[in-house]
Amino acid sequence: MLRILCLHGGGGTGPGFEIGFALSALAAEFDLVFPTAPQSGLWIRDPPGGKDVPTEDEDWASVAVTHLNEIVQSQGPFYAILGYSQGAAFVPVYLAQVPSGTFQLAALFCGYLPTTHNGLVRRINARAPFDGIASLHFMATNDPIITTGMSDEAAAKFSSPVVLVSPTAGHALPSSNDPTYPRDGSLYALCPYGRDCADCGARVAPPPPMAPPPLPALCPPDKQWIECGRVGRCNNDGRCAGRTQTHEVRCCSDTEIGGWSKRHASCPWAESDDGMGGCHHSKTFPEAEAICAAAGARLCTKDELTSDCTRGTGCGHDRDLIWSSGDTAPGSAGAEGEQDATPEEDGMEGEAPKAEEAGKEDEAAKPEGWSSSWG
Repeated sequence: MLRILCLHGGGGTGPGFEIGFALSALAAEFDLVFPTAPQSGLWIRDPPGGKDVPTEDEDWASVAVTHLNEIVQSQGPFYAILGYSQGAAFVPVYLAQVPSGTFQLAALFCGYLPTTHNGLVRRINARAPFDGIASLHFMATNDPIITTGMSDEAAAKFSSPVVLVSPTAGHALPSSNDPTYPRDGSLYALCPYGRDCADCGARVAPPPPMAPPPLPALCPPDKQWIECGRVGRCNNDGRCAGRTQTHEVRCCSDTEIGGWSKRHASCPWAESDDGMGGCHHSKTFPEAEAICAAAGARLCTKDELTSDCTRGTGCGHDRDLIWSSGDTAPGSAGAEGEQDATPEEDGMEGEAPKAEEAGKEDEAAKPEGWSSSWG
């Protein structure tokens, strides 16, 4: 069954959007996935200076982009992306940052452009019309929040938008008695390729299903994923970090290196100091890559770090955010498999972690929560 990624409005949740989803008939034809926005229910945080002071950061929504990338990687491929209100505003932001063919159809309900974020609009303009992706745009003349003009601006970023304007709906998904609602029970452009689309009204005929597209990267090109050296030990969550920031280094090898630890069958050999010239603190990403290469190894992947393949390998790094290669593990590291006999606590292999290392926090503070006046 084809899958649709459904994005709720600002301040909402995935489960709440699913419960109140007016287009429930879609569930008969599609597998619907309802994620929750990662920052207080917002896909795009408000500008810190208010809506009259637009942001310029092209990575302003990077937390939400990374969140959806992980969902696309773990639950994809997806046939379509659908958004309502702020979720619809985020659709072109996301399309501007994923490979061509990640989705075959985009559906925006009460959509608009995030014009209070100049950097995000620049990203949209650079990628529009998103390689000609088919698109549907629903708007309503009685919407008290998003005007049809605002929705038209969003639709203009697509090459062949199908636009439906309801004379009765407000700021909501269309109900079954809406004049734009298809009389044949089908749902607008959300029709799998090959179905009889005769007399369906405004309908986009998407191309045949393609081979799964390349999965989007976890981070923008100028950033790299950092992850805790041991699950549950760090004060901050893993995230994308600029490559010139400084973080700690652990290395992995797909072949055995003497003195290095292999935590379980699907893990590589891992180390923090032995054969690496000692412990390495506060290194940039290029420096970290060079350190591991000099040891005849590589940076560990995000999956390997989250599978605790490097835990307890020394230097107090169990409590630090570690540079990763950002890729998935070559051996699909997982938690199953027989554990080896290496001590689990970091620093037990002949040295205790320094007090300042054991309690060190990542220097980057978590983003503050923001409110949004638009759904």
